[in-house]
Amino acid sequence: MNTTTRNRHTPFATHVRQLRRHLERIRLRMFYKIRRLRREERGAVTAEYALIIMAAVAFAGLLIVIMQSGEVKSMLMDIVQKALGGG
Repeated sequence: MNTTTRNRHTPFATHVRQLRRHLERIRLRMFYKIRRLRREERGAVTAEYALIIMAAVAFAGLLIVIMQSGEVKSMLMDIVQKALGGG
């Protein structure tokens, strides 16, 4: 192989090395970004649990209010009496 042929491939090899370094930098940036997002999601999961608990408590409160009304109590008593064979 003469020097002219080798010199033609040198810019290509340099370009490939530069491309590999660039891709490695991108990979590292993506890795750190994903790791940071995972850390941020930990708090989000806790906040979601808190919202679900708050919604469950609100729903339970609503059920308590409904169950204490006279109409609902009488309907439930009728259902229970029919199920027990008393009515």
